[in-house]
Amino acid sequence: MNVQSQLVPQQALRTALTWLLKIFISVLLLAWFFSTRNIDWQNLKSLLSQLHVSHFLLATILWVILLALGGWRWKVLLSALNMPVTNATCIRLTLAAVFFSTISFGPLAADGLRTWWMSRIHPGRTTAIIITLVVDRICGLVALGIICLAIFPSQWSTLISKPSTAAILGIVLSILGGTLLLLLFSLLFRESNPDTTPGWIQHLPLQKQRKDLAAAIGAYWCKPQAAVQALMISLIIQSLSVLSGLFIFWSLRLEFPILYGASTIPLINVLQALPITIMGLGIRETTVAELFRHITQFPEPALAFSLLNLLINLLGAFVGLICWLTLKTSKS
Repeated sequence: MNVQSQLVPQQALRTALTWLLKIFISVLLLAWFFSTRNIDWQNLKSLLSQLHVSHFLLATILWVILLALGGWRWKVLLSALNMPVTNATCIRLTLAAVFFSTISFGPLAADGLRTWWMSRIHPGRTTAIIITLVVDRICGLVALGIICLAIFPSQWSTLISKPSTAAILGIVLSILGGTLLLLLFSLLFRESNPDTTPGWIQHLPLQKQRKDLAAAIGAYWCKPQAAVQALMISLIIQSLSVLSGLFIFWSLRLEFPILYGASTIPLINVLQALPITIMGLGIRETTVAELFRHITQFPEPALAFSLLNLLINLLGAFVGLICWLTLKTSKS
């Protein structure tokens, strides 16, 4: 039996265990959510029956637009490393990755799909393609951090007034802070010559991939215009994400302080994107419920918001499925 045939069962077992763990966490969180809240199902039905459809459709359209902008951002990063590709291909591939991520293969598997497909277009550039995806993620998190810094100060006292919302805020800020510290670490260990690869890269045990990785990061390091442009696109994406969330609020005809509502969207998006549950189930509902305690004492609006948020994610995934099918039947 060769090494490859031995690895396949191990990978399948690891995937199955990961799925079981995600299902367990989702079920556990949902059980806790429903057991600690007395849901008035008639009230929930009434909320959803009075849905402002035009606002919900606008929230959905904004969501699909920001997903497409993610494809444009990736195209900018690829072009900076001399990997030309059309906007249409990048957008369709990014939306297809959203489909695979939503159905719980997770963001890493989705990025693996993008890496595999782009490697067919640019053979031998796998390491560079992975770097574009890493920079893509970092730009998104940095932009999210900027949005949070713009919104959170005015809502700080409200967010920390309850232990549960303070804990949510702490977790999200830890995630964003960790990313910013990584960037700061890179800057501190940058060599004096701006035309060379950052010094810390040279000490990584990268073996044969080291040269490709250093060249890819060096390209962004010496010519940061692409990264800056990607960051600007990310700011637009994160702003549209907040706006989409607000339109979900308005579709339910909820009365709430707009700035507080806007401050909850980044918190919800970060936590539901964590690859520890199935489609964010459980973690989204509990997060929204705790954040909504500052808006209403009833749990039904939080559950209605969560259901609509999930529906928009599924609609975005459906668009991604269509993009995947068109990719499979066309040659990039």
